[in-house]
Amino acid sequence: VIGMPIIEFHTADGLDYSDFMVVTFVEAPDNYVADTFKSKGDVMASGASMTDSAIVLNMPVVPTGATLQDPMEKGTAKAPIDPVPVFYKGVEVWTYVFEVTDATAAAFFADTRTSATAEGRQAGSDLTTGFQMPVISTFATSTFVSAIPIWHVNQFSNGVTEDNGGGPNPAGMRNIIDMDRPDPGYSPLWQVFWATEMPINYIADELSNANMATTENGFTFNPTPMFVNCPDIGLLGTGTNPLKTDSFMTMIDSSKGSNIIIGSAMTLIMQAGKSVKIMAGETVIGTTETNMMGGYEYTLMSSDIPEGTETVTVVTADDGATVREIMIKEPKAPEAAMEDYVEAAPATVYEAAEMSPQNMDFDKTNNMFVAHSGWYQDRLVHYYKFRMFTPSTYPGVVSPGDSSAVVPLQKVFMVTTDGGFEGVIGMPIITSRR
Repeated sequence: VIGMPIIEFHTADGLDYSDFMVVTFVEAPDNYVADTFKSKGDVMASGASMTDSAIVLNMPVVPTGATLQDPMEKGTAKAPIDPVPVFYKGVEVWTYVFEVTDATAAAFFADTRTSATAEGRQAGSDLTTGFQMPVISTFATSTFVSAIPIWHVNQFSNGVTEDNGGGPNPAGMRNIIDMDRPDPGYSPLWQVFWATEMPINYIADELSNANMATTENGFTFNPTPMFVNCPDIGLLGTGTNPLKTDSFMTMIDSSKGSNIIIGSAMTLIMQAGKSVKIMAGETVIGTTETNMMGGYEYTLMSSDIPEGTETVTVVTADDGATVREIMIKEPKAPEAAMEDYVEAAPATVYEAAEMSPQNMDFDKTNNMFVAHSGWYQDRLVHYYKFRMFTPSTYPGVVSPGDSSAVVPLQKVFMVTTDGGFEGVIGMPIITSRR
């Protein structure tokens, strides 16, 4: 490879963009000087021979100068992962490379992990503990990116403190995954399984293993058409979760002074300010509103439950739909009882002025991607979140009921003297048109 890679699309290009890039090798002309080609247009105009490969890179475009937060040090400390500058329409933009499907690609980008800190964490370790660039040959092909579930509870906050927030909302609970990079079938593309029902009186971090996320334990998770690129970067420490439990409440205990009802609905996802009613028969015994992510949390006083009530329902006020029914443990007794060149790199979706689930966890002040923590088989892992592939961010591409097969891929052009990574010249190139 000679020079920087060239990418085809940028986040500014909307539906054409993808974090997942398929490598096309461009044969370097005789006497080629590194970085002469700076766009797809340059490559096409040159008439150079091109070879499409099946190598896929998880290489999200980020704001120029953006860093990755160190998951151990937190604050503004930077993770020992260096960016990969690439060309896009004649200008330099930044990317980071995470999972790749080919060992030669990992070797080519290995110098992004050469800091003393990264090498120290890698020494004598496996992929679960270091910052290594993993070769995951099965996570993608040139036409398909596989997805694994993420059990999403970040829309809730009961019991969250400054020390145990998750992401993208740092004030929300930690999400849960059940695969890490060494596991067969792992992919950095995570399909959101949305929690619509949580156990009564649930507290953050009581669930940290997906095996316990069952209906018998009071959980209801639903697959959504939301796919998020979240490259996992390993375990945080060596301990397991001290707050986990295998005993959950599925019914309201009217002998307690109060019970916390936590949930959402498929119609409420990312819908803030939606009114939710708590009902005993036809009687409204409580009201609340959804938060920014569409979750609700309501403390129901036992004194507000009418005598003889056996079931409490949760109803969405907009349409009157019953989204949950909760049994009472013991019924409450009576009170007595060039052409394609651009002048400058466009702003990424993370730099948008309006806060949204896509950029709410990007630290604009420090131009840094926050390292989120989550649970993997009772142990803390950390990851970064990049592009969200959802019906709202990719309208007409991602629809309810879709699999990850609809998540787009785009080309990244690599100028090379030998048809592979060993001969790459210059930066990669992305473009804005198909």
